Amino acid sequence: MTCLTILAMPAYASESFQYENKNLGIAFAISGLTAYEISVEKTENTIRFYHTPSMKQWGGLIGTITVLKPRSLVTMPQYSHGDYRILAMGKDCAVLWQNAPGGANSGDAALESYKKASELLSFDQLQKSLTVTDQETVPKLHSNFLYLTAENGQIRPDELLTRGELAKILHTLLSPYNKNFTGPQPFSDKMDDETGKAAAYLASYGILSGYSDGTFRPERQVSRAEFAVLLHRCQFAPLVGRYGNASDYSDIPSGYWAEDYIYSAQTLGWMSGYSDGSFHPDGHITRAAAVTTLNRILGRDESATQLTGNPQPFSDLPDNHWARRNILEAAGYLDKTALYMPVPDDATMPKDFERACYVNTSNGWATLGKQIIQITDGGKASAVVPWDWDALGLTAFRSRFPDDKSALDAIMWLDIRQASRHSIYLVIHYRPYDSIYNLDFEAVWQTVLTDN
Repeated sequence: MTCLTILAMPAYASESFQYENKNLGIAFAISGLTAYEISVEKTENTIRFYHTPSMKQWGGLIGTITVLKPRSLVTMPQYSHGDYRILAMGKDCAVLWQNAPGGANSGDAALESYKKASELLSFDQLQKSLTVTDQETVPKLHSNFLYLTAENGQIRPDELLTRGELAKILHTLLSPYNKNFTGPQPFSDKMDDETGKAAAYLASYGILSGYSDGTFRPERQVSRAEFAVLLHRCQFAPLVGRYGNASDYSDIPSGYWAEDYIYSAQTLGWMSGYSDGSFHPDGHITRAAAVTTLNRILGRDESATQLTGNPQPFSDLPDNHWARRNILEAAGYLDKTALYMPVPDDATMPKDFERACYVNTSNGWATLGKQIIQITDGGKASAVVPWDWDALGLTAFRSRFPDDKSALDAIMWLDIRQASRHSIYLVIHYRPYDSIYNLDFEAVWQTVLTDN
């Protein structure tokens, strides 16, 4: 049932638009708007807001709030696109905002008033003022937590990752948001307490789900396609479309259930295919591959780190293992203290720098906004490094955008950390691009810069 309400208030009403829906458990007040300007259309779980003066001729739609119950519905494919943005989470609901499609639904004399109303009744303003019954913080992955554990001195890098292991990893990375979780156990499997708690928590957000028979199957191995989906869900990340002329994988047929997630993971640099043009979606992912991918997403990929006498804590992790550095990092055994180089006492640092990192007594790097600064001669000289995408090892990053300007505009901030005595990691925090920027999603891209 649809109900359209044009709210009217007396002339002495305060200059704010106030809305409450007790059935859906939400309420908010927006200063600077009056009820004369806004009309509301309600259905079972959506509320559409219109600019009243624009309705008759132009439609006047400003945006829509959708309340999902239970909140696990938030990861359903129809809500996984960038036009839906999470306003808030409740104990058993997710509240989404969707701007009116097609731009301004107004014109002529009403246009300026419509623009003002749209600026006030916007995602940013609603996020500040909206309250939800039993409101909870939207969980986010914690980039610095240790999340890989060993058993009897073995880390099992080449064994296949199971659903139970992945549940515990994600549960750890989503701390401390889950400390007070008291939801029911939806699965009938007999699981240890840690796995059962992790599975129930993730299921409440739709990150990991069970099977039609009510089981979770913690020992079942995770496929590459499933992993691509879960990488998005655990971040509530929108699907990002491919920009440019990226090739299709030879073994991903059109309409494949995880097709959009696989190509989005490729675009974001999280996962890649094989040299023969295939992806192996039904192949299973190893613990080493999963850790490397998660570190990449978290901005802590240590693939190029110089190892300086690190201990060998695991009997089954040889020195030449391809993922050794990332495994040590995820488990808390990557010791980089020998690489640490303090800023020389007599160094002249760039003015107003935000982050700085010396790789040896002569050379270092700093960042200021979107500038990369190379420091030489013990800090006595410095120069801004031009954004030469190829020289910076960022050709693949640049290819995700239509031009240089859009690539630079996407960058939110830069981080640096030491990789060796002659190199650093440059970590780019950016908004992915898919015809528009995904405003609610901060992704990470990493490259290595050397002295030369």
